[in-house]
Amino acid sequence: MGAGVRVAIGNAAIADKLLSLAHFLADQKGTAFRVKAWRRAARTIRTLGESFDELVRNDADLTQYPGIGNGIASAIREIVRTGTLRQLETLRAEVTPERAAIAEYPGLD
Repeated sequence: MGAGVRVAIGNAAIADKLLSLAHFLADQKGTAFRVKAWRRAARTIRTLGESFDELVRNDADLTQYPGIGNGIASAIREIVRTGTLRQLETLRAEVTPERAAIAEYPGLD
C-alpha cells in the first residue's frame, strides 16, 4: 500500500465500534435511551446491504437510515475517516484493562 491509500472499513467493524460504545455507556449508567440508540444504530448498520464506508465517501445523508440521527451519523463518519471513535477511546481509557479487553468483543453482553 502506498501513501494515501485508505482501506475501506466494513459495516460489521463500524457496528462493532458502536456496540462497544453502547457497552461502555451502559457500564457508566448512561441513559437507557442513549444506550438503546447506539445499539439500534449498530443493528441497522449490520443488517443493511449498503456500504456505510461508501456512503460516507459519497457524502450521503446517513440520517435517512432508521435509528441514525445527527450524533450517530457524525460518529460513523469519524470511524470511516479515521478508523477510530474518540468518544469510545476516551471511555476505554477510563476502565480497567480487563474491562477494555472485554469490550473488544461487542457480541458479549
